[in-house]
Amino acid sequence: NQACATSGTQSADFFPSTRRVSPNASVTGSADAFVEVGRLFDVYYSRSFKVVRKTDAGSTASYVLYQCGTPAPTTYDNGTALPTNAKFFSVPVQGVATSQTTAIGVLEQLGLCDKLKLVDPAHVHAPCVQALEENNTIAASHHYNATSYTNNYASWHQAINNLGSSIDMVVTDGWGTGYSGSANKNVRFDNTGAGLSMLERTEKMKFLAMFFNKEAEASAYYADQVERWTYMSSMIAAAQVRGGVPTGYTCGWVDGGSNKIFFTKYKRDICEAAGLTMWVPPAAPA
Repeated sequence: NQACATSGTQSADFFPSTRRVSPNASVTGSADAFVEVGRLFDVYYSRSFKVVRKTDAGSTASYVLYQCGTPAPTTYDNGTALPTNAKFFSVPVQGVATSQTTAIGVLEQLGLCDKLKLVDPAHVHAPCVQALEENNTIAASHHYNATSYTNNYASWHQAINNLGSSIDMVVTDGWGTGYSGSANKNVRFDNTGAGLSMLERTEKMKFLAMFFNKEAEASAYYADQVERWTYMSSMIAAAQVRGGVPTGYTCGWVDGGSNKIFFTKYKRDICEAAGLTMWVPPAAPA
């Protein structure tokens, strides 16, 4: 389903069970047409389109993703109306703009760096993406002023306009980071929410993968990460029982820039998986 439909494949099933998202840590795609991925999102699969609804706390949005070369759907298969205010995207998406480093990391893991057309390189540490930006394969535009702590999107929006039809989608977040002047291109990708566990943050890649028909790849990556996480944490726990690794230590996450201690869910997960106890200050924030 990386190829667009042709006149001879209009009736094909572009989203068979093997290419659907896994609802858990299994590599195998779901046999169900309606799949709930934890508390993150759900998706309804038809033969030529899928309807994705964000369900995680703090945000709701719906996206209708239809296979390129097929007409955009007007209703569900049973004739009921599609979600109100849903945004429509032809998939797989071919051109992405984002200033989110977390989104760039996900696209890199899915082998989709060639889809990146515009980035804000200020905080990008991925060497391959840096190289692509430096040789002008990927366009660049800054919008954040680190001195005044303000955003100026004039140049960012102009860069998106300059790239025109090569930008199909702009990945933003709940803060509107790097949003597009065209609201219909914005896709909210929040994988850094304070309430998300470490594995939920990782599983969020399945949501972004939907726009590229890369559900199978994202499910396989997530399953691998869960296996590694489970193995390492269980080995540490077993070593502590044997006395090979000390117990009773605490850990704290300190932001040196703002002199604050943070205790968001994923940081607590990392501490506890390493056999430590998360230090939570008596008054928050500390």
